[in-house]
Amino acid sequence: MNEPRRPTENPRPPPERVTPGPARAAEHVVRVPCVADRVELLNRAIHTANEDPGTSWSIVLQPGCAYTVAQPYGGVNGLEAVTGNIRIGSPGPETAVVDRSPSVDTAAFRILEVEQRGRLVIDRLTIRNGATGSGGGVLTTTDTLITANTPDDCAGSRPPVPHCAG
Repeated sequence: MNEPRRPTENPRPPPERVTPGPARAAEHVVRVPCVADRVELLNRAIHTANEDPGTSWSIVLQPGCAYTVAQPYGGVNGLEAVTGNIRIGSPGPETAVVDRSPSVDTAAFRILEVEQRGRLVIDRLTIRNGATGSGGGVLTTTDTLITANTPDDCAGSRPPVPHCAG
């Protein structure tokens, strides 16, 4: 006598009936911990993502950690310029912070630049204390969409945003 099958015991459909879903681009995730050389690790993660522009990269910073840049990576940028498809943020609930060292000996530089072919998404990340004539925090040279952004110094905002007026 055959026992009735339970719903969880249904056999899988034969292989010829399985249809693959749409192909997705791979996404790589790099976690940058709050350790002594964290800024160097963050720069390496950005560099690695830039080397693979056809892939989405998510750089996850530790919530509540400050990634303080003491010297520019090159030129006027504290970190390597973004040329790939990169998301930088923290999983929350606290934001992570990327900032320029407040030391009086620290050279003037912006924190980050997004070059023409780059794409950057920032999520739960505070960028502060950059110091250049334009784009002290982040400089973009292409179409940019910024949402849920609250500038609190506004020195580099061009044109001035309503929050910064007066």
